[in-house]
Amino acid sequence: MILTEQKIKRIGRRFWRGSKYKNWQKSKSPYNCLYVTGDLFYAITYLKSEEFDFRENGYLIEYVLKDRVNIFNARYYKDYRKLEDWCRVHNPEFLKVLPKLKDYDWLDVLSSSNRNGLIDILKGLGYDGFFNIENKQGKILRRIETIRNEDDLYGFSGLGIFDEKCLSRFEEYQGWKEITKLPEVKSLIETAKEECKSIILRMYKSALEKLEITPNILELLKAKLENYIIDCSFLPFFLMTDAEISEFVQNFNFEKELLEEEIYKKKMIHRPIFNRC
Repeated sequence: MILTEQKIKRIGRRFWRGSKYKNWQKSKSPYNCLYVTGDLFYAITYLKSEEFDFRENGYLIEYVLKDRVNIFNARYYKDYRKLEDWCRVHNPEFLKVLPKLKDYDWLDVLSSSNRNGLIDILKGLGYDGFFNIENKQGKILRRIETIRNEDDLYGFSGLGIFDEKCLSRFEEYQGWKEITKLPEVKSLIETAKEECKSIILRMYKSALEKLEITPNILELLKAKLENYIIDCSFLPFFLMTDAEISEFVQNFNFEKELLEEEIYKKKMIHRPIFNRC
């Protein structure tokens, strides 16, 4: 699939790579590919998965694809037919797994030798890389609000590039201080805070139904909330430090937020409905 960007209808689309390494090291990359993604949050999770202090040493690299890059897309019928025709003549065994490449993570579908073999085939057919759906359940998840745990990450399309020359390095961010200057990252953090708020109000209302909230009980509730949120499986919470979560909970104005939520609900219930002609 020749990506002159009008094909994906987003001129200058940005791709991201999160890593402990400033520069891509081919010898340390699985299957000799540089993996990037169009989803910023997904790229940041690769920082978290490394066993080092990503807030101090992690790198977030921003790329754009160069013009006329040929990326294999199993969901694009011309690409699929081209690979299918080659396999039918030269390697019929691959025909069994080809349909799964449209919906499932290649790492799950193919063995190591088959993955390397398929990459060699794609190179021979003139491709510069491939789209990997990275999906376990056969569905694509696109919104951060749907990400509840590690498994929900699958679904974001990853892009495996065979040669870094196919990409233009647009910008580089080192350490959390630099990364959080990005408006998109600030928005992700706000999403995590909104989820914090939702959890706090839910647990607070549950406590109100069961007992009278005294200052001592409120302090116990805050401690319980801190531990719960820090240990929560909602993945975007890693964007906040434990100290930031603690500060958020301790400074949370329970009564004010609860009142604002109730006022908002009443406004939504009683808002006027206009007929459209």
